[in-house]
Amino acid sequence: MDEEQVQETPTSLILTIRHRGKAIPYPGVERVGVPSNYGFKPLKGIPDAGRYIPEATDDPALSNAISSINAKGTAFFTIGCEKAFNRDESGGHWAKGYLEFAHNYPELVADARYAFAVFFNFSHELVRSRLERPVLFHWELEGARFLDATCDGFSITVWIETGTLPSRDEAVDCWEAALERLTMFLVDIPQPPGRVIYS
Repeated sequence: MDEEQVQETPTSLILTIRHRGKAIPYPGVERVGVPSNYGFKPLKGIPDAGRYIPEATDDPALSNAISSINAKGTAFFTIGCEKAFNRDESGGHWAKGYLEFAHNYPELVADARYAFAVFFNFSHELVRSRLERPVLFHWELEGARFLDATCDGFSITVWIETGTLPSRDEAVDCWEAALERLTMFLVDIPQPPGRVIYS
């Protein structure tokens, strides 16, 4: 990389591995005082899939991300999502949310090297695209049992957190730009041949 490629930007990226694990699909859970977990919904290949997710119905950017990633011909399917737009005590505004997804292929989802490759390539995409926004992309790999594929593997959760901004509109705009960059990157990954988990 030349010096111009590695200049600092307000965008940052980290990767962690969670050692908890879960089963997918998972049921919804009603909770008092906090947002409910509506459970996993298999949306692969469903047009306008985002409109079926309660967490995304009031957020066009999140709804579009879900629809785009679950479209036929992409390499992934979505697992879960959430978002929040907040204001701190000093009057600043920020947004935070996540999108969880996985490879739609038993052979790829079972090997963490493929999940790491997606993260690694996204890090290069951020350098190339010069997303000049105060935003953190926090990638988490987590073990999962994919019941519909009868295999163990890994899901990928990408948390997107904006910096503190002067207005809610600026925080929403920053969140949307970051989510769109992630979505465009994921849908551009070619669909490999092979047996899929969801068609």
